[in-house]
Amino acid sequence: MSEATPDVLTPMCWSLWTPLGELGARRAWHELGLLPRSMVRLPADVNGFVMAPFYGRQAINVDLLATLMGALPGTSRQDVERDFMGTVRSDAPSDRAPSGRLPFILLRAPLVLARLDSRVGALYTDQLEWWRRDVFHRGQPDGQALLVAARDRFLAAMTLHAHGRFLSQAVQGAILKLAASAGAGHLATGLYSGFGGVAETAVAEDLWELSRDRLTEHEFLSRHGFHGHDEGNVSGVPWRSDPAPIRALATTLAGRTEASRPRLREQAAQRQRQAAEQELRELLPRSRRPAVAALGRLARRQIRCVERTKAAFLMAIDGARAAGTLLGPELVAAGRVHEPADALFLTIPELLGDPFPDSAELATFRRGLRDHYRTLTVPTTWVGTPTPADDTPVHPVSPTVGESFKADLVIGAPGSSGEVTGRARVITRLDEAYALDEGEILICRHTDPAWVVAMSLADALVIDIGAASSHGAIVARELGIPCVIGTGDGTDRIRTGDLVAVDGTRGEVRILERQTSPELSG
Repeated sequence: MSEATPDVLTPMCWSLWTPLGELGARRAWHELGLLPRSMVRLPADVNGFVMAPFYGRQAINVDLLATLMGALPGTSRQDVERDFMGTVRSDAPSDRAPSGRLPFILLRAPLVLARLDSRVGALYTDQLEWWRRDVFHRGQPDGQALLVAARDRFLAAMTLHAHGRFLSQAVQGAILKLAASAGAGHLATGLYSGFGGVAETAVAEDLWELSRDRLTEHEFLSRHGFHGHDEGNVSGVPWRSDPAPIRALATTLAGRTEASRPRLREQAAQRQRQAAEQELRELLPRSRRPAVAALGRLARRQIRCVERTKAAFLMAIDGARAAGTLLGPELVAAGRVHEPADALFLTIPELLGDPFPDSAELATFRRGLRDHYRTLTVPTTWVGTPTPADDTPVHPVSPTVGESFKADLVIGAPGSSGEVTGRARVITRLDEAYALDEGEILICRHTDPAWVVAMSLADALVIDIGAASSHGAIVARELGIPCVIGTGDGTDRIRTGDLVAVDGTRGEVRILERQTSPELSG
């Protein structure tokens, strides 16, 4: 889950993500009919968790998830694995997961789908009002009260996010199958693109307005200040605390022509989707043509729900971050930690509970353990228990490449269709994105919603981690930017200044010319 939580988790962070993320997913599954009410609880055995940290890094049990989600009508276990990992193992079960819950699913899932849009809209509006009042404008001076609110709001957001995420996978699968039935599989990515109204494209458009002095910095931060570096980690730095990256990016955008405006790119992507829909309708029998528009409407709603609920849980994380800032000095004064930042190294129950002996030493020990975990390399995927290493390349060659490995060819999954040739710019931190020159191709390890401001500067994207349903690919499709995702090793094999050809339709990046200047290579 490096896309969601790029850095090693602190105890405050994993006490949000692990128990509440798990409960949110299980609530969603119960509402969809996949689980009985008795299963909406934390498992006694860690192997029963769908998400859990390994060496401080959050991970998903894809086998367990595929077994649960593969029971949805029209979805197989391979569909779920492809959705989350970008590829499917050769020995992965190809059939639908067996389920005696089908009557419950058929009864409940349509009701969830019918109400989801309005539920998400209400949640997002309420969450933004809370964040502006109690976090951005610091209206809640009680750190414990703010932490309780953030915890509860994270759970509510994760429940609806799980709904949108799981249902969007089913809708995407139906679109892929419809296109394949007409012999038009090449249209699939275009059909799942350019819906408009996605939360993150609004961030890019507002940054454009900021660069033109049509929006003040305060206005921008009051809308998007919960985003920032490593925003899915409580230890991350939001723009409301450090707006320097936004200022640098606005300066870069100020030098771009109107053709680079995110809204124009978004509108072009919408036209491309409409053209793809028309082409598919012409290939289908008349009786099946209405399905194109119906699936398009469903996909639009689900994509918007996924991105809005993601913004909602990021606001909750920022609330927990602000609570830690309030609680830190109080804990130091009470002798419970040695320094204010050590609040991050206590769990939420510990921060809300009564003082206990040796909490300062425990926080110090956990800080050291996290520092150690950050030196380790953990595989992107594994079976069983991962074996970390501290003497291997940071990003080993992707298993996607397999025997087809070639020095000049980087292979991933199609994220957003289109072909672009340009110079590469390898960026590992969002605050380096201002260096992107016009016409360059962004090569990065992972993305989170804050990275949309970097994506809007690039002509194409190549991302190490993720799949076609990941945030980076979704935003690329909304902006009409070609994207190859899930390369595993693109940031190792491609250097800044290399001339590369990106084929987002095939999921390939060809290195045409190596940059030899040491000043430019990265």
